[in-house]
Amino acid sequence: MGKCTMDKHSSNIEAIIKRAASLALASTRDIEAGHYARALKHEQEAISLYSYLAEQNQGHYLPELAERLNSLYIIMTYLGLRKDALAHTQRAVELYQQPAEQNSTHSLLDLATSLINLANTLADLGHYHEALEATQRAVEIYEKLAE
Repeated sequence: MGKCTMDKHSSNIEAIIKRAASLALASTRDIEAGHYARALKHEQEAISLYSYLAEQNQGHYLPELAERLNSLYIIMTYLGLRKDALAHTQRAVELYQQPAEQNSTHSLLDLATSLINLANTLADLGHYHEALEATQRAVEIYEKLAE
């Protein structure tokens, strides 16, 4: 790839990063204002962009993607779309799992938060045994961090 093409690619990636971040911020502001349908649209687009960025950059944007998936869970909960939220919370848990295995405190906290979101979704859907398992995993993480 020539220098001009690389510069164009880098500038395109930078624009995608800024767009994804601005959509995430717009989604947050929409949630605060109670505009959940608009927040859903912004969040879904941000997730699409962060997925692309993670794919293009050896997974570098996976934490941002997982964070957006957790935000999508919140929006879907407000909209009463708990069944649809389940796959997104499960994916966020999966994305946080690998960094958490390296025992990073921040990653462990993110994983525990995602597990609580997953537990809440499972319980709302009547999957109480699975919700309990997810909650227990989160409690174990918090206990480990409190040591």
